Amino acid sequence: MKGKMALFYVLLSLMFFLFGTACLWQFAKNREDTEPAAETLADSSESLQDQGQGKMPGQQEMQQTKAGGGAQGEATSEDAAQEEAAKEETSQKSDAVAEELPSDEALYDEEEAVVSETLATLIRQEHDKIVVLDPGHGGDDLGYTATDKDQKDQILLTEKEFALDVALRTKALLEKEDIFVIMTREGDTGEDLKQRVDRANVLPADFFVSIHLSMKDDSMLHGMSVIYNDQFYSRGYGSSDLAEQLLQSVTDKTLEAPLGIFPCEEEEEEVRLIVMPGVRLEMGCISNRQEVRLLGRDDYRQKVAEGICEGIRLAFENRQTEQTKQNTEDDTDE
Repeated sequence: MKGKMALFYVLLSLMFFLFGTACLWQFAKNREDTEPAAETLADSSESLQDQGQGKMPGQQEMQQTKAGGGAQGEATSEDAAQEEAAKEETSQKSDAVAEELPSDEALYDEEEAVVSETLATLIRQEHDKIVVLDPGHGGDDLGYTATDKDQKDQILLTEKEFALDVALRTKALLEKEDIFVIMTREGDTGEDLKQRVDRANVLPADFFVSIHLSMKDDSMLHGMSVIYNDQFYSRGYGSSDLAEQLLQSVTDKTLEAPLGIFPCEEEEEEVRLIVMPGVRLEMGCISNRQEVRLLGRDDYRQKVAEGICEGIRLAFENRQTEQTKQNTEDDTDE
């Protein structure tokens, strides 16, 4: 009996031992699984705190990498910014010039009829060759007129209409030669002669060409003459040189008689007061009946315009040749 009781207690003790061992193993296993989860939760908490402060995960590494570029990275950024600023400034200047020169009308101050010096400077910066064309008369000022021999009230030709038509034709031809043209008028408008001269003198033009017709006491006389400013001297190429070239070029084209070149009279202010090589072209005698018919023809007017264009083109070439010659002589003297 005692032996059986002893065996019972031994078995019972073994059972308790095994149960306790199992409990301890399970507790240890649960603890191992819990520790990694706690570490992950802590990392997540820190990441959320960084985001709350404006830092994304990995931003610290990115900042370190960016800082590693050092002064070289900062210098590259500054150079790029300066280059971009320079391009923007150049673009703005080009746009400003383009906006300032949309048309001939924009070249003039409507109140004072004088071109601003600032705008004149912009024109010269944009163009190497500049010519002022002055179609004579305009508006109520008809200039010389030719009337029908039988019906005196019927006007066959007016100087103002002829001058404007030829000037516009000449302008179109000169622009094809890359010569910038400024017109003192582009329509049937009248303006004080002194205002035209003042405007032209402010312009940075190379030549001034005024277009007219003449009236002679002798109705049999016909042909072309040129009036020039003998008071103005331009080194290497003056008004008389321009007058001779235009007379030759136009008469070669039209086959009209050349009547010669003459210094201006006191009353011829559009030429006398100009401060650049300037001439007054008298394209024909409106007092001659045959020439009136000729001056009214479109094909003849086109030839006149072509002759003026050719004369101006050659005038620029001759002036450049003379200036080069003068500079060479100056260098030799030194």
